[in-house]
Amino acid sequence: MTKFHDEVNPINPNYHGSQKLFYFGKAKISKGVNLWAGTWKRINEIDGKHLELEGRGFNLDEIDEVKLSREGLAKILGDM
Repeated sequence: MTKFHDEVNPINPNYHGSQKLFYFGKAKISKGVNLWAGTWKRINEIDGKHLELEGRGFNLDEIDEVKLSREGLAKILGDM
């Protein structure tokens, strides 16, 4: 596992097995968006041009930057 992957997927002793979410990386939300503008949030799900960031959905035009972990990229490419 890479350092960035460990940063976005911290070990939490309260999660047991299948309850643990996998985060692909982080995305920075655009300044003009009402919710969390200018902040970095973890990516739960990627579906075409739509990202789910910590439970809230955003379109690609609402995102400024994306950082994917190597493991997250491998999972995206494996699902194609």
